[in-house]
Amino acid sequence: MALREQLASCETALVDNELRTRNATVRLRELVEGANDPDSAGMRAYRRRELELLPEARRQLEEQRDGLVAAIGALSPDVDALSSSEPALWDSAGTPVVLFPVRIETCFKPAESGWDLLIRIYP
Repeated sequence: MALREQLASCETALVDNELRTRNATVRLRELVEGANDPDSAGMRAYRRRELELLPEARRQLEEQRDGLVAAIGALSPDVDALSSSEPALWDSAGTPVVLFPVRIETCFKPAESGWDLLIRIYP
């Protein structure tokens, strides 16, 4: 998976973590308000445990995101250097260029020394 795809996946996981944290907080608050219900004691414990685990998961995701951002940042100068090292297509910016739509047909024909590639260009 490319670094940018990993970064997008990490950002999505961070948003999911934030939503799960909010949801668990709201659910726990609702369970605490209805504390007289004996069946809600198990759910309160579950939500408290979930709220204990989510911040650690978020910290790990943020570390992963920061590492990916750093890796992309480290690659950026290399990409810029490679793109600037490519030769220009034309020597002068003043050279006019016109590209016409054409149809190209190719076929192979048997020849004495093997095969010949025939190319037809139609304007």
